[in-house]
Amino acid sequence: MDYLIFDIETIVDRERIERAEGDYDAYAAKLAAKQDTADPFVPWPYHRPVVLAGAYLGQKEVKAILYLGTPRDIACKFWASYHHSARPAPTLVTWNGRGFDLPVLEAEAIRWGHKLGRWMMPPGTKSWEDPRGRFSGYHVDLMDWVANSGGAPRPSLNAYAAAIGVPGKLGTGGGDVKELHAAGEIDSIGAYCATDVLTTLAVFLKIGASIGAFREGTDDVEEIAGQFSAMSEAHASAVGAWAEKWNERTGGD
Repeated sequence: MDYLIFDIETIVDRERIERAEGDYDAYAAKLAAKQDTADPFVPWPYHRPVVLAGAYLGQKEVKAILYLGTPRDIACKFWASYHHSARPAPTLVTWNGRGFDLPVLEAEAIRWGHKLGRWMMPPGTKSWEDPRGRFSGYHVDLMDWVANSGGAPRPSLNAYAAAIGVPGKLGTGGGDVKELHAAGEIDSIGAYCATDVLTTLAVFLKIGASIGAFREGTDDVEEIAGQFSAMSEAHASAVGAWAEKWNERTGGD
């Protein structure tokens, strides 16, 4: 079986918010009050992708993936790749992909009339045949899975990575993407996204090793890290720091 572990980074589309909600500042203040924070999380329909990073684990190849460009480019490249992949399509692996990444990518593709027929089935499709179904097997949302499908509170990727001995965030976080994007530092966003993919990949493989599923061992982590590092200086720095932590890992007490 083939797997595609991926993550996206996004920015909030202010114009989209104003079309739907009216005055942006008033909406932002209302959202901050509702979430009781000065930095509220904006609902996913108002996000657009600026970077997509992934790790393709195939039976014949292992490949790091990085999509940059316009939100349209990123979404359409992703879905075109999924649509034209071998059958069966690779199982998608994410952290909160059902709640964020996939809806964002679906909406962006639909906006531009891109076909989603192999992924988004018509209403009435049997649940086990619908790739978007929670338990279909076409997609493993690790955040939902490790929380026993809602039986426990859903942890952040960083928290769960710490729990099982996998490196997490090393400085840059999702809250920094807006500032980096405004400064034109797309490569830095890509490097950060790549480290999140590596964390998700390592979590996926460590769980697999414990339950005897997915793929054997964790050698794919080193291979994907090496490919990401070769993409740019920013990737070499960020991924190198992550890989150093990965190589230092111990079981602990």
